[in-house]
Amino acid sequence: MSWALVLPKGDASSESTTFRVPEGCIGYIVQTVGRLGFVHEFRRGVCTELGRITITPSGAKLEAIDHVLNVLPAGGHAKLPSAAQDPRVTPYELKPRGEERSEVIFLRHGDTVSSLQANGSIVCTWIESKVQVNSSAADVTKAVETTDGVAETPEEETEDKDKDLDDTVLAVGATQSKSQPQATPQLSHQRSIIVQETPTAARTNTEIDQPTTDQAEVQPYSTARTRHSQNVMQEYDGLALAELTADDVEDTSEDTPPKTRHPKVLVARKRAHTLDEPMSDTEATSRSKKRVKLADDNDTQDSCLSTVAVDTSPVAVPAKGRKREVEESETPSRSQRSQRSNSAATSEVYQGELPRVATSNSAITDKGQAAKFLKKQGGSFIDSVKEPFNILCVRDGDLHKTPKVLLAIATGTPIVTDKWLSDSAKAGHFLSIEAYRPSAPKREKDWGFVLKDILGQAQTPFDGYTVHFTTSLHSTYKLFTEIEQVCKAAGARVTKKKMNKSKSENMVILAMEESDKEAEKLIQDGYICYTRDLLPTSILRGALDLDSDEFKITGRATKDAKKTRGKES
Repeated sequence: MSWALVLPKGDASSESTTFRVPEGCIGYIVQTVGRLGFVHEFRRGVCTELGRITITPSGAKLEAIDHVLNVLPAGGHAKLPSAAQDPRVTPYELKPRGEERSEVIFLRHGDTVSSLQANGSIVCTWIESKVQVNSSAADVTKAVETTDGVAETPEEETEDKDKDLDDTVLAVGATQSKSQPQATPQLSHQRSIIVQETPTAARTNTEIDQPTTDQAEVQPYSTARTRHSQNVMQEYDGLALAELTADDVEDTSEDTPPKTRHPKVLVARKRAHTLDEPMSDTEATSRSKKRVKLADDNDTQDSCLSTVAVDTSPVAVPAKGRKREVEESETPSRSQRSQRSNSAATSEVYQGELPRVATSNSAITDKGQAAKFLKKQGGSFIDSVKEPFNILCVRDGDLHKTPKVLLAIATGTPIVTDKWLSDSAKAGHFLSIEAYRPSAPKREKDWGFVLKDILGQAQTPFDGYTVHFTTSLHSTYKLFTEIEQVCKAAGARVTKKKMNKSKSENMVILAMEESDKEAEKLIQDGYICYTRDLLPTSILRGALDLDSDEFKITGRATKDAKKTRGKES
């Protein structure tokens, strides 16, 4: 058993190229002359490495290296060659590894790997071992008694043990052309009984004695133990009868091997009754008897012939039970009602302006299938905070204090999960966003806010305030223009000028907790400085609390810094 990669040719007339990758080896998906290829050893400068496949005991592990790889699932045991592009299935985009993330995927049998950087595709296949098993059903050598009581039995042919199992051919049930007899020691004057291994002949392990005259009658079966009875079998309507007659067992002699046949089993057809069909008295009486046991005192536990009588008729349902079942079928359960409501919500069509979608900590990329569908339907994919957007896509279950998230909450822009755009692409039109609200319970607990209370509603906790950033804090932001835009959306006015000596009640000073000389001087002058977390947390909570000590910077750090400088001097 091993994995292999199949590289289909460009035209249908040419054959595909198959590369076997044994367990523990690493293969490379490369780009050569504009086409997708596969090599066992990668050399830089000769070709471009797109992906890497590692064969482990768990399966074939694929990792993207320099570019995005598209993985089209096969959906089960796909036959080769499979279609490289199926419009009904959306391929999974495997992103290349970066500084903070690494993504791998385990391939299945029939998965197709492709890339936008090169033409062609590679199909991952699982090759099972094929073992040839010879059967002795076709030619069975008769048992021959020798003078010393040794009978000759056929010997099955075996394949060469040194042959590769991957190259063997499965041939179960094939006819054995030749058989080599092998001596089997037996006691003298003992009959040889042939046991065949295939269903084409009868199987027997013990000799069956011919039943006597008083055992020829067919008896009902009891689950207590197997015994015979001389009583005549009673007939029951709706019972499945298994009949075994004395003719089914032939007499055995010392000169001829025993011949046996399988017992004939006759199963009566089940009689189905509708709910409105009345039952006869005979049927009600027969169904009330769950088990019938007829036995004679002369029977012994060593008896080996029995018949089967199984009650396969349907059990009558009481009138009350029927009424209850009808009521339950008419009244849907709570889970069914919730499923119906969810399906109805997801099937609704989007109402509003053409989506201008921005993403934050999202799996959607501007070159993916979802973005292509968005642009095809007339929507826009927004990359920067400077451009206006009306929908923000994030990953479900997690939320980050990014400028896009803070701007969307401050302006009341709807926030949805990535599934909204992917489901819309599958449906062929934009779906309603109501069923795709994100959830972040861990963030809500850590940051002290309720996400559903602020989504879709503008949050302006800094309305009427002026926010001042110290020089040290200002230098920590990579794009301060985005932070400035978030402050304005939250209702604040941003200033970078030096503070006046006169205190202002509507002034909010944000500074670094440590090593901020400007903050130390402002605290000495009587100003109150706050940490940078005051801005995003206030927007998430929808309220500004300047009296709380949660984000205040105390003057202890300033005093400790002065003592340290005095000791050094």
